[in-house]
Amino acid sequence: MSHFVVAKVTDLSPPVCHIVSVRDNCSHNCSLSTWELSANITDGNGTCVRSVSSRPGDGILNSTSSVGEGGVNVTQVLYSASCCSPNVETVPQVLSTGEQ
Repeated sequence: MSHFVVAKVTDLSPPVCHIVSVRDNCSHNCSLSTWELSANITDGNGTCVRSVSSRPGDGILNSTSSVGEGGVNVTQVLYSASCCSPNVETVPQVLSTGEQ
């Protein structure tokens, strides 16, 4: 017999992404050029973004968390890739209420 745990969902705020900057030095030879994205991501209510992943990009993603204005947790994201891979989608995973 399987047991299922049902939890009440209390945090319905979608993540908020603020693009800080996008820089590129893309040239005709995309394999020799790079671009980078800098962004701040929050969950909109201060609980925290657990992690950030990227898809379908093949670049390098770095993220750090800090406490911003008003005590809101902010995850700062830096993504860099070859100009041959111009598309990326960041996927934040938000902590659920009660998780720390």
